[in-house]
Amino acid sequence: MSLDAADLAGLVGTYKDIIRQETGEGFPQSPDEQLRRAVLAVFESWQGERARVYRRREHTADDLGTPRSTCRPWSSATSAPTRSGVAFTRDPATGLPGLYGDDLANAQGEDVVAGIRNTVPLTALEELDPAS
Repeated sequence: MSLDAADLAGLVGTYKDIIRQETGEGFPQSPDEQLRRAVLAVFESWQGERARVYRRREHTADDLGTPRSTCRPWSSATSAPTRSGVAFTRDPATGLPGLYGDDLANAQGEDVVAGIRNTVPLTALEELDPAS
């Protein structure tokens, strides 16, 4: 399915309407406020059902918390694939320090933790996407 500029503008309007209905507020226009709310949403998502299932599957303790979420902006003007992943500074199964996590090409954050697609270890990025 291909969307033109008018389709995308209509979709943005639809999402803005949904946000207003669900929150009682308009979508924030300040990038600082958008980032603040995105960070808060990540922290709140720690208790979501999918996050709990992911932690059980990966043998990750429930009391570690979510330290950070980082995204590379995506633009339809580029042919570069999007990537999403989950990273830890320790192996959640052993507690040993070191890089540990999952990566998924052509994906958004929820795709990684939903368990509906197979991820690759972050260590595979050196070969799959050296720039990352």
